Amino acid sequence: MPANDVATKAEIEYRAVSLLALATLFLGVASALAFTHPIFIAVPVIALAIGTAALVRIAASEGALFGRKAAIVGLCLAVLFGFTAASRVLSRDIWLKHRASVLTDHYMELLRTGKGREAQQLQMAEEVRLDPAEDLEAYFERNPGLQQAYSEFCDQDGVQALLDSKGKAQVTRIEASMEAGSTKNVDHVRVTYLVLFPSGLDKNPSNDVQMTLDVFAERTYVPASDREEWRIRGMRASKSR
Repeated sequence: MPANDVATKAEIEYRAVSLLALATLFLGVASALAFTHPIFIAVPVIALAIGTAALVRIAASEGALFGRKAAIVGLCLAVLFGFTAASRVLSRDIWLKHRASVLTDHYMELLRTGKGREAQQLQMAEEVRLDPAEDLEAYFERNPGLQQAYSEFCDQDGVQALLDSKGKAQVTRIEASMEAGSTKNVDHVRVTYLVLFPSGLDKNPSNDVQMTLDVFAERTYVPASDREEWRIRGMRASKSR
């Protein structure tokens, strides 16, 4: 066979490979990145779109293109990695929301029942919180700095209103959602509550009947001790009638 004919045949065979199929295979392997960060879940999604297009084009080429197996392998990898990573993210979010809700429910109950100093401790790092068995009111009175910090705590949205309700406010958790700004070792969760105040509470601000409160919880993983710490970052009120 003449050399020119061999070169032409090799060129034709090279061009007969579906580039979309090769791209699908590459993206299928790269879909493993979805385990490193939720943003990379986009990789298997793109792989699925390109892989579908590759199979359609190969089928329509009537044998002029090949690479169907590569496209199928890439699609299988994309589905495997993408589904597994998405399930992992979803289950982790559900777990974080549950843990945050347990903490914020306890926080809201402390405020509702007038235990403001105990609630304030939940905003502190775990290593600096006072012993729950301590007489916090007496301890704060002996420490002007702590008393000042507690006064500032009571000025936060919704705190004083709940303390003044003396256990009469009705607190209902509405939802929990993940907040932006989470990192490898830190997660932020917002838990929203609807608080109904009995009419006639003199100290209820503006005599509002109900108030929507967003409570922000923070989880920090400490690699050195292989443990996690939870605390309340704050609370934001949105009043409504």
